[in-house]
Amino acid sequence: MAMELLDEEQKGRIVIADAPFVEGGVAAAVEASLGSDLERVKEAAQAAKGLRKL
Repeated sequence: MAMELLDEEQKGRIVIADAPFVEGGVAAAVEASLGSDLERVKEAAQAAKGLRKL
């Protein structure tokens, strides 16, 4: 996996979220732009799984 190629400092700033790619990405980007910490950004991305689709 790509994370194996990173150094320890970089690995500490990355998390894998179980989230839909587009909706989760948008939710995470908005949360990060508000200055939230990494855990809150991950939670926002994962919360997108519950969004109703058409």
